[in-house]
Amino acid sequence: MAKLVDAPHSKCGGFGHGGSSPPLPIEFIMLQDIIEVQTKENYRLYLKFEDGNAGIIDISQVIDFIGIFEPLKDLSYFKTVKINPEWGTIYWENGADLDPDVLYSVITGKPIPNFQIQ
Repeated sequence: MAKLVDAPHSKCGGFGHGGSSPPLPIEFIMLQDIIEVQTKENYRLYLKFEDGNAGIIDISQVIDFIGIFEPLKDLSYFKTVKINPEWGTIYWENGADLDPDVLYSVITGKPIPNFQIQ
């Protein structure tokens, strides 16, 4: 499984899908915000998305604990995770956050759409 790196994320909206394909209807490109987070054992989190999809993800399987993610190795700090409703994702006070689209894909098994600006 590919691991996340510390990079900004953004919500997609209104971009066409694929090279010459027609743009997708907006309901197909609206990505889901995280609306609930609960800490579980070790580095596992229960996440619930605004469309009702939910599941448990082992964060240690999707990030390396280096750089901005290094403080998350401390389980007591890891468990201070919060939701940023403006971004629709989870974050920690040190500035670490995770892309909700990637988390949604891991939990649901649905691929992340490949959006391109046309």
